[in-house]
Amino acid sequence: MPISAAVTSVTSLGYTGVILGPALLGFVAHGINISAVFELVALLLVIEAGIAKYVFCKLKM
Repeated sequence: MPISAAVTSVTSLGYTGVILGPALLGFVAHGINISAVFELVALLLVIEAGIAKYVFCKLKM
């Protein structure tokens, strides 16, 4: 993929997350409760950190 297309794709995904993220979290919080949403966000951050560590360890080899 050319660098210009890659930058455009990543930027589009970032803006989509910024726009849809809070709305999605609010929708889930309305259905469950707000503390469950924050626990879900914390869990997703831990999973993301684990995946990042795994990927960076594989890249070092």
